[in-house]
Amino acid sequence: MSVDISEITGITFPTGGDAITLLPTGFEKSPDSREYHSNTISFAKFARGQLDLRYLSEPETLLEQRSEDWFGPIMLLTDQLVRDHPLIISIICGVISNYLFALYKTKPKPEVRLTLICEKSSTSTYVQVNYKGDIEGLSALQEVVRKSIESGSA
Repeated sequence: MSVDISEITGITFPTGGDAITLLPTGFEKSPDSREYHSNTISFAKFARGQLDLRYLSEPETLLEQRSEDWFGPIMLLTDQLVRDHPLIISIICGVISNYLFALYKTKPKPEVRLTLICEKSSTSTYVQVNYKGDIEGLSALQEVVRKSIESGSA
């Protein structure tokens, strides 16, 4: 399992809101991008009723990544969302785990690649948390994200 955390500068994200915003794959270079990972649409359908999800822009193109890895949607979590729903990271990881166990019932479980963009409460800056590991490792992600968005840490 690996988790990389980096601070994001020079990008403007939608502020406020109590929904998880799904970001397009090239959001850093092209904020108007409408290209999403191909798994994003099916995951969003699966998660309906469990997570409040919205797209930053309506998907027009799907990026198909031919790999044994599962590329999850890029999720933006605002400070307001995390404050209002302190268990949101745990819920996200649980929904992803359930989705992957349902999707890969009879196949070997894939390596998971997940990106969370989180607003830091103290500075309204953002950190990018990139997870790469197995499904079971998702349970450790909640503490890593919590620490990365607390005041004074990155």
